[in-house]
Amino acid sequence: MASNPALLATEAADYLVRKGIPFRQAHDIIGKVLREAEKQNISWTALPLDTLKKISPAFEADFSKSLGVDAALAAKKVPGGTAPESVSDAITNLERTSQ
Repeated sequence: MASNPALLATEAADYLVRKGIPFRQAHDIIGKVLREAEKQNISWTALPLDTLKKISPAFEADFSKSLGVDAALAAKKVPGGTAPESVSDAITNLERTSQ
């Protein structure tokens, strides 16, 4: 299921990358987030912001909004990406070349 929080771990790391953290470090931070959630026996997406900030000050109030499936798809604004604009462009290009 696409809404499974475990599938959004890479999106969480990408969020930190957009905040200026190198991906390798972001991956490590998300690992700490997952371990903390496991310790508390809750979904990692349910951890409160103050807990996340103890793991990394890069987490901000907009973090939870970046974890939805729609946000994950929209974040890929590159040719061939999953953002609605990218998909529309690909369809337009395909229609143009098919005529």
